[in-house]
Amino acid sequence: MAKVTLLEKKGCTSCTRARDWLAEHDIDFESREFFRQRLSAEELNDLLVLTTPGELFAWRSPRAKARGLTEGEVADEALVHLMLEEPYLIRRPTVLTGDRLIVGANDKKLAEAFGS
Repeated sequence: MAKVTLLEKKGCTSCTRARDWLAEHDIDFESREFFRQRLSAEELNDLLVLTTPGELFAWRSPRAKARGLTEGEVADEALVHLMLEEPYLIRRPTVLTGDRLIVGANDKKLAEAFGS
């Protein structure tokens, strides 16, 4: 099986749910608190090979709302810059396995990715 990485924030309920799902299904994974250890531009771009900036961006985040950001009205390049500047604007949890990225705590997508 490909290496599995869980990008999470400590104390995040959705992140805990994804972590628990992986553990319950005996899936070995590496955890990274990307608020403490921010993603580099290269790492974020590697994730964006598997999804779009709009899919990875936390549109419902209070910080996105405070900036007046509306989905579909911000250029991808600007979204990438914002996510690098402010980790709260990256949706979480994010699970990376091989060439697949699961954004958000979605049990169905996790089951599809891991055949459980």
